[in-house]
Amino acid sequence: MIVLILGICISPAFTRDRLPIGPQQSQAAHRILDYVYSGNKEAAKNKLRELEKLESAKELPPISALIVLSAYSYWMHTASYSSQKELQQLKSEAQELATKALKKCEHILQRDPNNALYLLIQGGILGFLASLAVDESPLFALRQGYKSVKILERVLQIAPEITDAHLALGIFYCAVSNSPAFVRTALKAMGIRVSAGIGLKHLRMAAYHGQFSNVLAQIFLIRFLSPYVNELHREKTTIFIALERRYPGNAYFTFLRNDEDLAFHSEELFNNKRKFEIEKKIRRFNSVTISDRRFINLVKWQYSLFPTARTQAEMLPDIRNDHPLFRYYPTYVETLRFKYALEKEKKLLVEQDKLRLMQKRCLQLLDKSEMDNYKKSFFSWHLRDGLSMD
Repeated sequence: MIVLILGICISPAFTRDRLPIGPQQSQAAHRILDYVYSGNKEAAKNKLRELEKLESAKELPPISALIVLSAYSYWMHTASYSSQKELQQLKSEAQELATKALKKCEHILQRDPNNALYLLIQGGILGFLASLAVDESPLFALRQGYKSVKILERVLQIAPEITDAHLALGIFYCAVSNSPAFVRTALKAMGIRVSAGIGLKHLRMAAYHGQFSNVLAQIFLIRFLSPYVNELHREKTTIFIALERRYPGNAYFTFLRNDEDLAFHSEELFNNKRKFEIEKKIRRFNSVTISDRRFINLVKWQYSLFPTARTQAEMLPDIRNDHPLFRYYPTYVETLRFKYALEKEKKLLVEQDKLRLMQKRCLQLLDKSEMDNYKKSFFSWHLRDGLSMD
């Protein structure tokens, strides 16, 4: 039933404005998000500055703060940065903008404590700041995240039509349900019931009914939906296809879909239809940013696993073009290639020791990458399943 309604709900054309803002702000916000998810970071930043100036000049609600949260969450979530220095710059920019918007929210909420729009912005900012602190101070992030949850739950009590409030709630509940035992114990002591089911319900509301949060919620749904349950796997596939069609120049979505199938559903990847689709996408992908070029290269590594992959220069991965977070990936692909060959020749038992050494090398490279612990856990899971590791 879920999959049947996705074709309608996932399309931005069916998302009506629910926030009390004017058409000029709304259109500008949607344009910025399209730049973000298309991979054009510079254009997105320029338009963000224009929106901030408009809001300041006309004393409008700081919707730009919500858009900043979506943009910077996406850039950090997808590693859309060229170095740790740029990552720190992104975090610094986001914190500066968030702090400024928080002050404005506090000023308005002192006079009007039930203003749902400003509560939404305040709760969203606190949730975002909590996400920045997860690796360095998980308990601080937990407390900050809980503050965000209480504010956003209040938003939904006051104005249930503001479906963007569901995004941070969904991320919080899904993330903490997969967190270490000490975090869940702390939550229990605070009287918080942790449930992935509650989190997925919130994420679906934002993904299929959100005004500005729909794409980011879909990206997080991809992460939290189980690949082992048929209906949930079909839902993920539908989201992947919708994102690839809506943002055909963004290689990240194709990389993520291929990586999912390599790990859990290789039979859905290795067929002529997908092979031709990936070939067309490689030819069409733009190279606007460093991140795009690196994800295009990762897609080429994935494509090289097809037995009849084309060998023209435009289809071959560049061994000099690596990604600081995915330096393990060429080794992962070569280990998969070796594993597939052994399976075809029925020599898995004969070459067990060599395969184990290659698997161990993949995990070592992943562990040394510049990913945060959250991403490492996610891609380690994919790697282990793809290589059939215990």
